[in-house]
Amino acid sequence: MIRHQHHTIAHILQLLAGGWLGMFAAALAHQFGTRSADRMPGESRWPHCFYCLQPLTWQESFPLIGWLLRPDVLTLPCPCGKRTGLWTQPATEILGFLLGVLGMYLVDWSVPAAPLCLGLGLMVAIAFVDLQFGVIPDGLNLLLALDGAWWVWK
Repeated sequence: MIRHQHHTIAHILQLLAGGWLGMFAAALAHQFGTRSADRMPGESRWPHCFYCLQPLTWQESFPLIGWLLRPDVLTLPCPCGKRTGLWTQPATEILGFLLGVLGMYLVDWSVPAAPLCLGLGLMVAIAFVDLQFGVIPDGLNLLLALDGAWWVWK
């Protein structure tokens, strides 16, 4: 009985690791993809508020983790508080987490699991950026191509 419980806990931790990989990839790709799709020539690629141009803190880059430190979790404000209703970032992270868990469930913990979970998170971010701006940034396509090459190589 104890041995079976040990395998169950390990399996749950593996699924959570896949979810975190997917969420991490989705969060970063969405932040930088949104910035790449919406920036003007000569502007920085680093994510910042579209209204006050202040750089985003890590709480704005990872809202699911940063929510614990926010006073009002439902508005998702930017640093200046002018932009609210930023639902796409947490939606991207939630879907990235769920697809990362699914990817880990399908291939179990192995070397190919990491590029699969990262690639699923990247695809969620690419889809949301494309739906928002009607363009897929070249950097996200390059990351997805490198991730696919890593998948094939392993």
